[in-house]
Amino acid sequence: MRYLRSYQVISTNSQNENRTQNSAIMKSFSSLWMICLGLVVALSSCEEIKTEHDYLIESSWKFSEVSSDEWDQASMNIIDQLLSGHEISFHADGTFTEIYLSNTQSGTWEFNQDFTALIMDTESFGELTRPIQTLEEGVLIFEELDQVQGTAFFRYEPIE
Repeated sequence: MRYLRSYQVISTNSQNENRTQNSAIMKSFSSLWMICLGLVVALSSCEEIKTEHDYLIESSWKFSEVSSDEWDQASMNIIDQLLSGHEISFHADGTFTEIYLSNTQSGTWEFNQDFTALIMDTESFGELTRPIQTLEEGVLIFEELDQVQGTAFFRYEPIE
């Protein structure tokens, strides 16, 4: 009889140990499953973050309008006419090509240190710094300061 009791105690202990091990395995598996699920959700919700560089080179740009609270309307009309066909393409290798009045010109470009201006260099005009008022998906606006008339904004939109 004593032998039978010992067997029952050993058998009960063994079953409890198995349950404890199974429970630990299930907890580990559940934890691993939750981590994997969390990673899938986190990675699927990530959006590609675009930089100023990405916006600039993803399409060619065409002049659309000039605006200013300081310039007179006659001056803005002249600029609109002169730049009506102006197109510019910025390339990932740091070069650009622009078409202005049926003339094509190429050069190099780079952002200034804080990405608030483009530094463009051509053989014809040398280095020119163009302050950027807005650069985001679908719009590029340069800010130009005329010593006489004040500040104007030159808006470019992507060529579709």
